[in-house]
Amino acid sequence: GFFDPAALVATAWDTSGEVAFWRATEGKGARASGLTSFETADGRAEAGLSRYEKVTLELRDWPIDEFMLILSGEVEITDASGKGSVYGPGDAFVMPKGFTGTWKQRSEIRKIHVAYRSEPPR
Repeated sequence: GFFDPAALVATAWDTSGEVAFWRATEGKGARASGLTSFETADGRAEAGLSRYEKVTLELRDWPIDEFMLILSGEVEITDASGKGSVYGPGDAFVMPKGFTGTWKQRSEIRKIHVAYRSEPPR
């Protein structure tokens, strides 16, 4: 799969609603968009691009292991114990399955993600 950041800009925005593993504490109704550049036949692993408007999320029991590479913008991630880090363009990190904490975007972000699900999607 080819990662084309220009194609990401052309994708339609969608309003990211509340789901079982996150709740917006600031920026409720923020929009997101993404595209999948690669997916395994069993649907357990995927890679793609995504973008999100400025938002702060309370994360609970993150459902997948996900590698992220920030292309633009900044996000501050703080775990349940209060330890935090800020990531910006060129920074990469892993959000492990089961993570609980805060995802606070300081601006709109664009990122590459590679996700792995321990069980096939339903």
